[in-house]
Amino acid sequence: MASAASATESQKSAKPKGSTASQEDEAKDDIEMLLEGLDLRKDEEEDVELEEDLKELEADARWLALARVHTEKSFSHGALFASMRSAWNCAKEVDFRSMKDNLFSIQLNCLADWERVMEEGPWIFRGCPVLLAEYDGWSEIESVVLETYPTWVQIHDLKEKIRTGSIATQLVRKAGTVIKLDEASVKGSGDGVRVRVKVDVRKPLLRVGAPL
Repeated sequence: MASAASATESQKSAKPKGSTASQEDEAKDDIEMLLEGLDLRKDEEEDVELEEDLKELEADARWLALARVHTEKSFSHGALFASMRSAWNCAKEVDFRSMKDNLFSIQLNCLADWERVMEEGPWIFRGCPVLLAEYDGWSEIESVVLETYPTWVQIHDLKEKIRTGSIATQLVRKAGTVIKLDEASVKGSGDGVRVRVKVDVRKPLLRVGAPL
């Protein structure tokens, strides 16, 4: 399984998506709406204090993702969690939580583990792809799109004159959204050029052939 490119230093220092001022305001609004919905009496309302600092909650939302298995069959959640822990072999503990029948939150605990899980793969469970998407911890889970997974497409029999990165990436666009080109495979001695793409499970898989 090929390793994804390492994140740049700017990515390592970047704040998670959930840490903007507007997101914090939205979180405060959500909390206020929640308290209003509790219909507390005045004497009860005075005792309600939220001890957690919003900035701390935002920090906790780093390296958080949602996942589902692309299957209509039922399966053991415990078996999925064990399978992914084994496949990822993370340096730190991975926390899973079942949110719905086939929807899970995944909390990773360091940048290296995050990059491995989110940038490598595809991750397969019982022959089905595991779909992952970053989650900010605040948004409605229904708004998170879980319909794609990354994989490598290999193009064989490219004639020498057209064995270029540009030709290869143009050809694989039929299969999915291009993520990156394996430059080494273009110049290498193998018979195929590899391109990493994001495949949409809602679309039928297409065969990609080299031009004659």
